[in-house]
Amino acid sequence: MSDVQFITLLIAYLGLVLGVINTVWNLRRDRVRLRVRPRYFDIQENVSPKIPWIEVALTNTGHKPVTIFGVYAFNRTIGR
Repeated sequence: MSDVQFITLLIAYLGLVLGVINTVWNLRRDRVRLRVRPRYFDIQENVSPKIPWIEVALTNTGHKPVTIFGVYAFNRTIGR
């Protein structure tokens, strides 16, 4: 193998590796990522019996803008 063919092969492999790294980087960056933090609490103000509430905090940690149309919660004790 001559020097010109070796350098050409080396540059081709470098392009292959950089292309794969760039593809994986873009796929991971463009993915939608949300952090979901539920918090359970009871309302304390003059309510008897206390009503349990849940607060759901959603944080977009990705680069794409995300629209949340609704949040669904299921309570196993009452079936809703």
